[in-house]
Amino acid sequence: MKGVKFVKFVQVVKFVVGARQIRAATVRERQAPLQPCRTVAPLRSRLRWPLVLWVVLIGVCLAQASDQVAALQRPRFVAVDVVVDSKGVGLGAYQLEVKTPVGTEIVGLEGGEGLFAEAPFYDPKALMGRRIVMAAFSTQGAEKLPHGPTRVARLHLQTSGGAGGGAGLDKKLVVATDSHGKTIPADVTLKIFEGANR
Repeated sequence: MKGVKFVKFVQVVKFVVGARQIRAATVRERQAPLQPCRTVAPLRSRLRWPLVLWVVLIGVCLAQASDQVAALQRPRFVAVDVVVDSKGVGLGAYQLEVKTPVGTEIVGLEGGEGLFAEAPFYDPKALMGRRIVMAAFSTQGAEKLPHGPTRVARLHLQTSGGAGGGAGLDKKLVVATDSHGKTIPADVTLKIFEGANR
């Protein structure tokens, strides 16, 4: 009987001690400060940076696109030299025509060089339709006239809407004569004057 009572006593002691240990652990857990979650924060930071990079990239692309659109819409001014080559014969007079494409307007006309330094005569009505007809003459003798390529005028153009500066111009030499009014073979060319482009 004494052995049975001793075994029961030991069991009761173990139960009481175990209960106290569980209670103490529970109290420590309640008193311990809450620990932050270690999985959510890194996940949020990993998702945040790619999103920020995408936003920055989209902003840069939109800024570049707006700059390109603004550059296309911004007007550009171009100067074009009109050169007549009389091919070794004295150039006494000429008449020629220049047409501009859509998006390009003629905004100015000035003279050339030598005997044709003064601005040529032109038709104001033709100028309204993206077309200019110009003509000039000299009363000097044959020995003083230009006998080769001569800049007879300079056109000032305004381009917009992405139109190429000086591109798409159509020229036509109506007539060229010598000092006696005789028709001579000649050619007309248009050259962009790089010093005035802006």
